[in-house]
Amino acid sequence: MTVDQPPIPSMLPTPLYTTQEVATELGVEVETVRRWVREGRIRAMSLGRDYRFSPKSVLEFVVEREKEAETRRILNQKKTQAPAARWDYTTCVRCSEERFLTTSSDRLTSDILCITCRDREEHARMFPYPDIPWPNRKSGKSAASDKPVEAVPSEKSQSRPHSALQEYARRAEVQARERNELARETAGSRGIPDGEIVVVHPCGICAKPLAVTRDQVRKSLLDSVELPCDHKWPGAPGDLSPKQRSK
Repeated sequence: MTVDQPPIPSMLPTPLYTTQEVATELGVEVETVRRWVREGRIRAMSLGRDYRFSPKSVLEFVVEREKEAETRRILNQKKTQAPAARWDYTTCVRCSEERFLTTSSDRLTSDILCITCRDREEHARMFPYPDIPWPNRKSGKSAASDKPVEAVPSEKSQSRPHSALQEYARRAEVQARERNELARETAGSRGIPDGEIVVVHPCGICAKPLAVTRDQVRKSLLDSVELPCDHKWPGAPGDLSPKQRSK
């Protein structure tokens, strides 16, 4: 008489899926799943020559793809409604975390600040005193009281140190990229002349990163012609003359 042995309980709280199982579940080829792993789009652990996937990592991947699809849908809708505005997603020039919709006009004026950074800027302008704390966005309450405040996205951007040089360099890069895109569309197959290509170059007086053409850079280096700069930015030296600051 044989006695049935009780099943050995699994040591893992949740099962692990093979690459083939994930590919079958998502309706793609096995090599596609392996490529997603190499690109870091889906989390997996390497076991021998294959991968194993937790249900949580597969679910996170699906949710992220759904967010991307919704992002593309909103962008396409904006482009259809107002094609002249040239809607596109741009990363915040200050925290470099949040991506949001901007128009060509926004990018040309470098007005690319996310909701979190705008709130912080407004808070610093209204309460320029160190004893008035910035609200704790994670808990939804002020650090000095229990009064609820409106939550905003991206907690990472609040702890990241702000660098004026990095921010203004990003502003200039966004502006230069947009100006080059507009010039490329206007030029068509002829292409943009080398001297009219916009690049990022620092001001020779205050070191502010500027979006200027290559011709302007050459004139500033060879003929000592000043680049068009107002010298008004947090990184400007304190010894500028009133004439220079008034430009």
